[in-house]
Amino acid sequence: MLSTHHLTIQTPSQPGIKLRSITEKDIELLRVWKNAHRYSFFFQEIINPEQQRWWFKQFCAREHDYMFMVQNDQLDIGCMGFRLMDEKIDIYNVILGREEYRGTGIMSIALALMNGFIIIRFMEDVTAKVLYTNSALGWYLKNGFEIVETHDTYYLIRLFPKSCPFEVHSQIV
Repeated sequence: MLSTHHLTIQTPSQPGIKLRSITEKDIELLRVWKNAHRYSFFFQEIINPEQQRWWFKQFCAREHDYMFMVQNDQLDIGCMGFRLMDEKIDIYNVILGREEYRGTGIMSIALALMNGFIIIRFMEDVTAKVLYTNSALGWYLKNGFEIVETHDTYYLIRLFPKSCPFEVHSQIV
């Protein structure tokens, strides 16, 4: 995401839940969360601070790459992102960073909000690649995704139908 594009995404029906674009101040927390959950992702090595700063610099230079902090009452509880890649929207780095929020439905609401924003702004299919070993597959399926391809180590899933149960408000700040 270009550094000039800082977004917030929310809905009036869930006023405490918000997605906000990450900033440089967030990259250490993102690194800690990614390392803690690394076996759910394709890149499974420990990420050091220098690698994280390099990633953030590259991320900021890409126009259609978005990463958000998921907030509940202004507390960062997780993250999620999407990027335009290979003529599809690719959902990536969905991480619940605070385990005490597991089962609350906040990450599902946040995913629906992000998908709603995507549907409004992009025409491409909304997809994700989920490793066989990632226990979140069931969560994705419960949240409107379906398996469309099976590969050696992962499933390709797609949002179907493309819909959002919320009125989505986004603001570039």
